[in-house]
Amino acid sequence: MTMYKPLSVPKANATLAICLFALLALAGSQANASSTYVEPDLQFTSKEEQQIIDKSTSEYVLRYAKLSQGAFVSVANVKNTQDGFRRISTEEANFIQSSHKSTESQSISFPPYINVDSKNNEQLKYIDKHTGLMATVLMPIDEQDNHVVLAFAGTDTRSSIKGRTERGVINSSSAYNQINGQIPDDFKQAEILAQAIKSAYPEKQLIVTGTSLGGGLAQYAAMLTDSKAYAFNALGLGKGSLEHIIQKRQFESLEELNKAAEEKIVNVNLEGEALTYLFGWYMPPQLGDIYTLPFCKGEDDWYEYLTSNRFYLHNIPQVIDNLQCVMDK
Repeated sequence: MTMYKPLSVPKANATLAICLFALLALAGSQANASSTYVEPDLQFTSKEEQQIIDKSTSEYVLRYAKLSQGAFVSVANVKNTQDGFRRISTEEANFIQSSHKSTESQSISFPPYINVDSKNNEQLKYIDKHTGLMATVLMPIDEQDNHVVLAFAGTDTRSSIKGRTERGVINSSSAYNQINGQIPDDFKQAEILAQAIKSAYPEKQLIVTGTSLGGGLAQYAAMLTDSKAYAFNALGLGKGSLEHIIQKRQFESLEELNKAAEEKIVNVNLEGEALTYLFGWYMPPQLGDIYTLPFCKGEDDWYEYLTSNRFYLHNIPQVIDNLQCVMDK
């Protein structure tokens, strides 16, 4: 048996990393839109070559992109149902929390489940203002469906300026610390929330989704609980996160973790967006199968092409729009 050795993951450039997450809106480079879109064969070839997403794959992952968007506070969705799912009730949230089995190694509080809209008691989400975690849990409307979805939000750039600034600073600090080898509190909360859902509903299949920082949380929680994940423009996992997954899942090496991730995780990156633009330079890589989503809206809409920058393309609405665009081709 090959003994596990501590991982050697390149440390991120500290100055660039913190500037990226705290001031991502200043990234103004133009997106590289393809002049034509060709549907290739999606057979997986190698980890070095990202796959181009096709119509059928776009249609499948679009649901999870929308559910990921629904985790944000700023999304104006007053309905309790979304894409065949409903948000869990307060009673269900209490049941999930009661299923949480705390350990000494998990010295972090369970995230609170609160109503984010005093006029609408259906706007219930997991929000911790201290850790920056923002998430929602969704149950299928069809009782024959055995899935439950845990969706993590990334940094909310469209809520109030004050709220955006406060949470943005916390999220930036979390992302910076995570890519540089630590396990921030929101990542610890993602783990215990996913574990509690699995304990509460052992008969259901947990699917985790998220965008940006939320995509990093989704990969982390999914691999720790042996669940499927769909992540969009996601943060990669740093040394500390990878080592924790390897130790908890008893993988013998990073290679074994990566092989397992290929069966569980799908990452979708919009062509030209800011965060994944830096992978291989300053950011740790994503896990699982990685798809490139062409910026196909720019082929027919010159306004979209000329006004889009890497930060604009990073947001989940642009991912959703371009997934729909690929489907409509």
